[in-house]
Amino acid sequence: MSRTVTFMASKRQAVGTLVAGCAALLLASCAIGETGSADQVTRSNARLSGDVSNTVVGETSYWFEYGLTTDYGSSTPTETIDVPLADTPYPVSLAVTGLASDTAYHYRLCADDVDGHGVCGSDRTVTTEGEDSVSGSGSVFSLSTLGYDIAGDVDASSDQDGANPSGTVTAKPGSYYFRIEDTGPVSCLRVEGNRAAIGFVTVPTGAGGPEEVPVARIAFVEDNGPTGDRWGIVTVTEPATTCPVPTADDFPAFVVGGIEVGSTLTWGDFTVVDHSSAP
Repeated sequence: MSRTVTFMASKRQAVGTLVAGCAALLLASCAIGETGSADQVTRSNARLSGDVSNTVVGETSYWFEYGLTTDYGSSTPTETIDVPLADTPYPVSLAVTGLASDTAYHYRLCADDVDGHGVCGSDRTVTTEGEDSVSGSGSVFSLSTLGYDIAGDVDASSDQDGANPSGTVTAKPGSYYFRIEDTGPVSCLRVEGNRAAIGFVTVPTGAGGPEEVPVARIAFVEDNGPTGDRWGIVTVTEPATTCPVPTADDFPAFVVGGIEVGSTLTWGDFTVVDHSSAP
């Protein structure tokens, strides 16, 4: 089935204008897509809506086109609706997934009838939510001959304001024995400007026997550009319901053999992205 789809290029169009566009094409029948709003927007998904009508009664196909420009480039699978009344709008909606975070997308609703005749609605935009994220690795202090390293590795992200955190953290030394790394899934994330607090839960291995229980840890990261990033780590001793606000006080010196070692990285780099300040 071939499609004769025309984009009516006004900013916002009424159904009557679209019908006139069909008439200009001298079509006996014509399906009409009128683009509506978007909701249920996350950092990677959105639900697009609109109205579908037809100048005649019958089966009508519709789909959404979307992309970074008005060239679109992507589209949802085609759906069908049985239009019982001619020239009457019927609401439809479809979800799009796999979008980039903090990005504006153009979209429009298109439709055609069984003869392949139809027009697309006006162009509209939706911007996905920003993403909080922390990534990178670095070392504060290393005695390679002893295999001792104060270091961290983190790859964590979340929706805005720390919702739905995911990722992993590795912290050295571990909670129980300095040769054992703490590696665990992220349980919370709080980003404030160039600092982040990343909660994670780890189960020590080989230090306390089969009765070992999960240990809650919080890694603190400060991103100061190419140099000067900092790393801090604490064991949670009391129950917490949320990630703490990361502050400068969360980066005290580490103590190695009674000597204080600063929290600034000697090698490595961390990247902290706060959705409120991301470009």
